[in-house]
Amino acid sequence: TELKPVAKIPANAIVNTLGMPFVPVPGTEVTFCIWETRVKDYAAYAAANAEVDGRWKNFGSGFKQADTHPVVKVNWEDSNAFCEWLTKKEMA
Repeated sequence: TELKPVAKIPANAIVNTLGMPFVPVPGTEVTFCIWETRVKDYAAYAAANAEVDGRWKNFGSGFKQADTHPVVKVNWEDSNAFCEWLTKKEMA
């Protein structure tokens, strides 16, 4: 049986609709997620946006990623588009 790591989410976290926990950054008015954007988070964005290039799913032979691993093969523009989409989604 493979053991799955359990994330400890801080009590002051705000968990969004994708299950991403955000915590306030002391001395600012912003919050940051406690982990990198996961494969499943980016997959939700890609599913909602047909124009997203599917190359991010091609990890290469022998390289496996679980849904909870950080997403890879995403460029700066795609990262920003994900953040804009997520902000609009959460504000709705």
